[in-house]
Amino acid sequence: MVKMGRNEPCPCGSGKKYKKCCGKNSGNVIYLSDTMLHREVDSIRRQLVEFAEKNSDEFGTAFLECPISEYTDLDGIMQYEELGNTFLDWFVFDYKLKDGSTLFARFLEENREGLREALVEVLERWKEAPISAFEVVRVILGKGAVLRDIFSGEEKRLYYPYYPEEIPHGAIQICRLLPAGDWHEFLIGTYVAAPEDKEFILERVNEERQALADLGIEYESWGEFLKQHSEVLLEVICQLFTGTESETEIGDSTKQLVKQFVARKFLATPLPELGGRSPLEISSHRELEEKLEQFLADVARGRYDHEELGGITPSENLELIKLLLGLGKEKPRQVDDFTWQDDKYREEARLLVEKMKGEYLPLDIGRALEIWHQYSSEECPRFRKPGVWAAAVEYTLASMYKPGVTQQQVADKYGVSANSVSKNSYKIEEMIYWEFHLDEAGIAPVSGGSGRPLVERETARIQSLLEGQEFQSEEELQRFLDEINRGGLPEIPPEQMSPRRWAQEMIYDAWEIEDPQMRVRLAKKALKVYPHCADAYVILAEDAAATYGEAIKFYEKGVKAGEKSLGKEYFHSNKGYFWGLVETRPYMRAKMGLAQCLWEVGDLEGAIRHFTEMLELNPNDNQGVRYLLSTCLLEAGRYEELEELFRRYEEDIGVDWLYNLALYQFIKKGKNSPEAAAALKRAIKANRHVPAYLMGIKELPRELPDYFTLGSEDEAVAYAAYAKKVWQKTIGALEWLRSSI
Repeated sequence: MVKMGRNEPCPCGSGKKYKKCCGKNSGNVIYLSDTMLHREVDSIRRQLVEFAEKNSDEFGTAFLECPISEYTDLDGIMQYEELGNTFLDWFVFDYKLKDGSTLFARFLEENREGLREALVEVLERWKEAPISAFEVVRVILGKGAVLRDIFSGEEKRLYYPYYPEEIPHGAIQICRLLPAGDWHEFLIGTYVAAPEDKEFILERVNEERQALADLGIEYESWGEFLKQHSEVLLEVICQLFTGTESETEIGDSTKQLVKQFVARKFLATPLPELGGRSPLEISSHRELEEKLEQFLADVARGRYDHEELGGITPSENLELIKLLLGLGKEKPRQVDDFTWQDDKYREEARLLVEKMKGEYLPLDIGRALEIWHQYSSEECPRFRKPGVWAAAVEYTLASMYKPGVTQQQVADKYGVSANSVSKNSYKIEEMIYWEFHLDEAGIAPVSGGSGRPLVERETARIQSLLEGQEFQSEEELQRFLDEINRGGLPEIPPEQMSPRRWAQEMIYDAWEIEDPQMRVRLAKKALKVYPHCADAYVILAEDAAATYGEAIKFYEKGVKAGEKSLGKEYFHSNKGYFWGLVETRPYMRAKMGLAQCLWEVGDLEGAIRHFTEMLELNPNDNQGVRYLLSTCLLEAGRYEELEELFRRYEEDIGVDWLYNLALYQFIKKGKNSPEAAAALKRAIKANRHVPAYLMGIKELPRELPDYFTLGSEDEAVAYAAYAKKVWQKTIGALEWLRSSI
């Protein structure tokens, strides 16, 4: 575990409000085991999807054996997320390869040696996980949801930090829950059905199990049955999706998606009236505009209404067809409609359009340009060879609209390597994914005025406003502040902020987000805006580091960034006033995290040095550094420095202080001394719950309290979480403690 202390705001990046830190007694321990496991599972998920794509030559054969093939074709499952996710999950876990194994079993066998033993044990359990239907019991904000299996009644917790709040209680999720520690995850997605579909699902699956039972085929549990007959639920999903058995609100929305899919297929079909070309092909040739107009006129007159088009009538969907062809009310944007940060990005955009014309609908080409413009503007990629990013953008679109296209095919088209297509398209897909979820969470990545209720943020904004003013008197200053109190802080657009202020606003946004990966993305964006953003490295240390070593490197970068941001002269001029000056807090948070991590890896000297420097910069000790420093000095046996520290804060009556003072008196005066007895009595009087946690009578909880009241059990947990080790290492201390209570 990593001990993280009383940083403010919470350096764990949980997005919750302040820990009990500024001038208060607090301890905060963050356990990384679950975080690491979820991060590893996320990596396995991506690798599995890539592994499945590499084995796409099996798709055709597998599809013919899958119940979904009775409801749509292979293009359909690739086009629609609901069906595509379901098929991919089945293909990975249930489809039997020629040797009788599954794709997942093959993946695990090939990658076993490179995985942690604990992770392999988790993945072995995935082999037996069946697909099932789960009822939403409740949503756990920032974590996921509690789901109840509608067949077995068993409740399971789904880890999904951005779980949509709008999914109603009682909705049905059909998916395969994969065990991951105390939680479960899914491979790539779930199918969500309306609450009223529950009876239909139960009836359909019960019928299948009963039919097998009538033939003498019995199963001991629902899990065993569904593992062997996952096709039953796949068929149920198809029936719900196409609306053949149940009309639901969700089904109505997917019908719109089906219409678009069918319309796309229609536009890609060669027509005799167009000289054997498809509408898609002629849409890219200006000289054939008349033919395209004639085609649209024929659609409007109903010429193609007799065609078998999956239940849609072309003439009734003329506006949709125009939209796809780029002839709707809003035309797709062209290359010169964008402002490009570099001519290289514009040329890459032109190459993208040239290569996609005739193969993709105008609407999709416009979407590709939007994606490239957004990515190039935000990430500013550097490259030498033309086509490396255009190919990546096209492959991203191909995965959505042209199933079956491989990375190698796109790479050959642009004259680049398949590896570059894979790597760059993943970066683009990641951007699209997180931009979507940031938007869903209501977070503007570069917002200058979100009005989030963080005291530090508001203080920083007021300070920024005051820096631009010259007041002639205190009365004038007070009038200015009164106006702010009445009308609120004015919103400042990002372009009017300094890079440092803009980056820090992103950090404040990140602290409001529950999901760690989203916080990491914002932290990286902040560093692109301002490379000396110390708090960005704090977030990376807490949410991106998998080991203490990695965390230390991030914290060290954060400390250096803070030093460069403030400047050497600033330290000399403002020593003694740090933390009270808002702009110093990112540096102090990074330094706190670094000291704590050094302590955890056994570098007591390094930890003591940083803690000592922090108290010199901020004698008021808003972060509670003295409690951690006193514990380190006890552990290191540096008693002269400890005595000086006790004298400096002799009026402190916090529980941390009193128990550390008692331990020091035990070491210096002995267990039978009146000084030690008096000190311990005073400490126990302040909080009687501490001894039980120090002695191991009570175990520390996995998640520590956000807040506590004086004398409470939560306060005891906060102290014992970081001080227990030094009590255990001090010979005779726990026996003395036990004999004194």
